[in-house]
Amino acid sequence: MKTNRDQPSYSSQAAKKPLPPVSIRLTAEERERLVQLSEGSSLSGYIRKSLFGAEAKPRKTRSRVAVADEIALAKVLGLLGKSEIASSLRTLAQHADHGSLMLDNDTMSKIDEAYRHINSMRSSLISALGLIEKSKS
Repeated sequence: MKTNRDQPSYSSQAAKKPLPPVSIRLTAEERERLVQLSEGSSLSGYIRKSLFGAEAKPRKTRSRVAVADEIALAKVLGLLGKSEIASSLRTLAQHADHGSLMLDNDTMSKIDEAYRHINSMRSSLISALGLIEKSKS
């Protein structure tokens, strides 16, 4: 006959690595009843709360930054995709390193265009993340 002493001790193992999950087999009716009782919360959370009551510790979850405006983020990604900013800046940096960067009207307009694209992406990101832009004064 097995006793609790035959069970492995998980208290010392908890600090080392995550414990394996506990699973139980339910009939379809039992699971449906469990879903009804959980009233929209996760099944594991409901079971934990039912077993441990007020002593149930909330689970640590990975934080996910809420995105206030996914359309603005999609716009930023679209701008990045069609702008070729990275390759243009890389080319400018290489020419500057070699001392062959000519600042004619065409180069200046490309630098201005890159600047406008970067500012547009910055504004879109600030808006999408719900951040407040600090004034430059």
